[in-house]
Amino acid sequence: ALIIGDITIEANVTDEDSEIEKVEFYINGKLVDTCTEPNEDGLYTYAWTTADGSGLVASDEDQTGLTAGTYDVLVTDTNGASITGSYTITEPDVIIISDVSFTEPTCPSLNDGTITVTATGTDLEYSIDNGITFQDANVFSGLLGSTYDIIVRVSTSTTCSEAYGTQIVLTEPLCAELKVTKIQSGGPNPVTGLGQILDYTITLENTGLVDLTDVNVVDILPDDSDGALDGPTGDNGVAGIIEVGEIWTYTISYTSNLGDFIKYIPLVNTVIVTVNELIDPETDTATTPIVGTDTDHDGVIDVFDLDADNDGILDTVEGEFTDTNLDGIPDKLSLDADGDTCADVIEAGFTDPDGDGILGSSPVNVDSDGLVTGQGGYTTPNDLDGNDVFDFQQVGSPSSIDNEPEDVEVTLGDDVLFEVFGNASFYQWQVSKDNGASWSDLVDDQKYNGVTTSKLGIIDARSNLESDLYRVLLTSPDYACDPNPELYSRAALLSFNTESIPNGFSPNGDGVNDLLVIPGLDQYPNFTMEIFNRWGAKVYSYDNNGSANPQWWDGSSDEGTSFGGDIVPAGTYFYRINFNGNDGNKPASGWVYLTY
Repeated sequence: ALIIGDITIEANVTDEDSEIEKVEFYINGKLVDTCTEPNEDGLYTYAWTTADGSGLVASDEDQTGLTAGTYDVLVTDTNGASITGSYTITEPDVIIISDVSFTEPTCPSLNDGTITVTATGTDLEYSIDNGITFQDANVFSGLLGSTYDIIVRVSTSTTCSEAYGTQIVLTEPLCAELKVTKIQSGGPNPVTGLGQILDYTITLENTGLVDLTDVNVVDILPDDSDGALDGPTGDNGVAGIIEVGEIWTYTISYTSNLGDFIKYIPLVNTVIVTVNELIDPETDTATTPIVGTDTDHDGVIDVFDLDADNDGILDTVEGEFTDTNLDGIPDKLSLDADGDTCADVIEAGFTDPDGDGILGSSPVNVDSDGLVTGQGGYTTPNDLDGNDVFDFQQVGSPSSIDNEPEDVEVTLGDDVLFEVFGNASFYQWQVSKDNGASWSDLVDDQKYNGVTTSKLGIIDARSNLESDLYRVLLTSPDYACDPNPELYSRAALLSFNTESIPNGFSPNGDGVNDLLVIPGLDQYPNFTMEIFNRWGAKVYSYDNNGSANPQWWDGSSDEGTSFGGDIVPAGTYFYRINFNGNDGNKPASGWVYLTY
């Protein structure tokens, strides 16, 4: 027979009269009846009988393991008081599992599988872990891929159960998964000005269990335009397919513009990726704050300020991205763009009385465009060396002299070189013929060259340049902070030596050295020359008197001596030459040997 359950009798008594006050009957833990009778001492005997059931122990208070049927009990105390009860236990419906259905877990959660058990019976409860745990509902949800054992039992009689003969296997799916990451990998953060370049890196990583095909990547830049991607790198397997475990990388750049600052919201760069194996697109964003910098603190942010450093030079002239001294600060934000310690405002030719690098005297007033008002400026900056580079963008330095030009002594007819070693933008050589009382600028001609360089050349120097003084003026107007706007060198003396005058000649008519010719003397058209013998007697005198063709001494005498009109004898003679009469030049004198 089917074992149905337990019957329990409980008697409640009072201490005063030991009467049976109440008897309660439980079947399988449920109260089914109550009766009351007097009792003297609380001691009882039990007599159970049944006509159609089985499993009784007639004298036990509690009965267990009974089959279906009607059971009668007589409870008697020691005084003979008694009470009876009759109870029927019915056999429950047979458990029939008619169906078990399930749904597989899906991607990406993998824990959304279900099992539904359809069964008939009374007071049923259900288990999918082979009876370890039960629940009242016949639907199990939130299941992972695994093997499940189904058992159905009667909740009021746990020994009454039925097992489903087939294990249920939920299979974990092969999921397609794509991890998309976008970061700002270069450029400023935050953005503070126009033209700043932001670099981005996009990675696509296949973290799933299937290859991904039909890959489409769209990058939406902060100005809502579609960006041009570089890549991918990392596509090392089948081209165009992101294989399991493979990582693709793209790069893209964006340049900040005026529209970004007009909107003045963070710059958002979004990437959208679709593949054939995923229903929804994968996206990621990189966000860069935008901050309006006001370099000159005049209340107008740099991107709208036409003179962002208030140096009196328009930013369009200084250049949007020009960085002359390569210090990382654009010229338009630098007060000394070329880094030569001379402020741009001064080198541009404007005024800065207080020396703070700002146009005019601070504090200054600006208009709505950030231009300083009432202080001048904003005209074309100086280019005083005329090289088509503004002085404020050309490294300058003060004029200086390291080595002064030196005095030069040359032979008549030689070329001459005066040279100064120093630094300057411009050189101008000058000459003085009155021992430095006055000076005049030289110009390049047949006699002079290099008059505006550090080297002055004189071609075929003649005696009319004897005792001239030469100096050079050094200037660097392109360096407006030069403490020596006009720097003069020392005066260098040009002189001639007399070693070029021959010390002998032979007027014998052979056509070789027949005349006493003195090179360079023709540069003094009014020279005079006197010849004396060893006893001091004058034997010859000559006045050139401006002639372009001097009459050189041929050894004859014209002084009315005993040699007058005749050729003088061989021997040593002495000469004296006066240059250009009495022009102040010291006469030259020496000796010459005459032979035939």
